[in-house]
Amino acid sequence: MPYTGHYISESDVDNWQTGTSAAEKQAVIEKAEAILERALGVHYYDKAFDIKLNGNGKNRLFLPLTSNIREVSHVYVGGIEMDATWWTWDENSVFIDLSASGAGVGNPELDYLLSTVSATGIFARGYNNIRVVGKCGPAAVPAWIKKVAKILAEASIDPTLYTSYAFASESIGSYSYSLGSVPGQPKYKTGIKEADDIIALFRRKKIVIMAP
Repeated sequence: MPYTGHYISESDVDNWQTGTSAAEKQAVIEKAEAILERALGVHYYDKAFDIKLNGNGKNRLFLPLTSNIREVSHVYVGGIEMDATWWTWDENSVFIDLSASGAGVGNPELDYLLSTVSATGIFARGYNNIRVVGKCGPAAVPAWIKKVAKILAEASIDPTLYTSYAFASESIGSYSYSLGSVPGQPKYKTGIKEADDIIALFRRKKIVIMAP
């Protein structure tokens, strides 16, 4: 079966050499996507998260994620899971609407917690006492991300196709590639000018909101 990564599949790459194995194609695509994400500092697909946060004593808690929230499946307060009828979420935060929460959640401990802190906020102040589980990522992979991944994969197969730079060595897990700056040249993030020109044109970093 043809390999498909998070952004591109092997059919998107036009310069495979004859006899390239399925494993080799997968390795090229995984390396290209790893370099892309390292350069951007963010992923562009749904990715699971499971984070612990300090409670802020309010009814809304912003999550320090570099991508928008796509799904929240579990919320825990002080180690007790909250019923999903008590909370909802938007792209940046989880929050509670006590007026629409009904007559309790059926857990005596959590019912008591809700009744005692509802006036000051359900996310009671504490150290790492709130746990949120879900997924984050974009609504869809942008076309420019796919284009950059394709360039990086093709450059890995044939370095003469694009404008590369002799940079210092950089490692990502089991992968290594070149990265750095050249005197008189701007600092590029992937080592391939055509890829970094696209990144510079479209990249807009998400602002992480951390309200008290």
